[in-house]
Amino acid sequence: MTLALAAVSYTHLDVYKRQSLYRAVPVGVGRIVKRVFLEANQQLCQMLGYDSEELIGQSTRVLYLSDEAFESAGKDFYGRIQEQGTGTVETRWRRRDGMIMPVLISGSVLDPENSDDGVIFAVLDLSDRESALAKLRESERVAHAALDALTAHIAILDETGTILTVNRAWRKFALKNGGALEQVAEGCLLYTSCAVHKHWLDLLRRYATDD
Repeated sequence: MTLALAAVSYTHLDVYKRQSLYRAVPVGVGRIVKRVFLEANQQLCQMLGYDSEELIGQSTRVLYLSDEAFESAGKDFYGRIQEQGTGTVETRWRRRDGMIMPVLISGSVLDPENSDDGVIFAVLDLSDRESALAKLRESERVAHAALDALTAHIAILDETGTILTVNRAWRKFALKNGGALEQVAEGCLLYTSCAVHKHWLDLLRRYATDD
């Protein structure tokens, strides 16, 4: 699981659960609409040296070293979100105290049907890569736990249809309905064959009807 998947995991949570997760994860997390801050967790504020009140309503442009860097990062980030559903970009930000820091940003749209809800993103400070990797592992652990706590059957796929991660409800649903976990777990291509695809669509439709 990557930083991008951690960001994707947050999009499945309602606002109250998301705020709780914001406090639990050791990396910077926030939400932006049209590149303007709407939410920022404590870790992100500490990383940047701002109070949350100073960031909320502020354009992310304040963090970039130049207009060119701002436009370039945005083009790469949102271009990948449009193509793949998630976006990741490595760039440099300037803290409030003027210190320049390399960062890795990953994010996903909160609701593909409503762009006004914006993008959930996670940020790693790459100044200390060893520390950053440790924080990434902890963030992934928390994100996995958040997905497993949901009752919805969730499978996160990449652009090729390969399963990146699934939650506990998905696994239970597979076993209950006679599915083979090796066909529908991490690393599998969900659409390997029309037969497998049709089987799972039929099961999901039946489940929705039963509800």
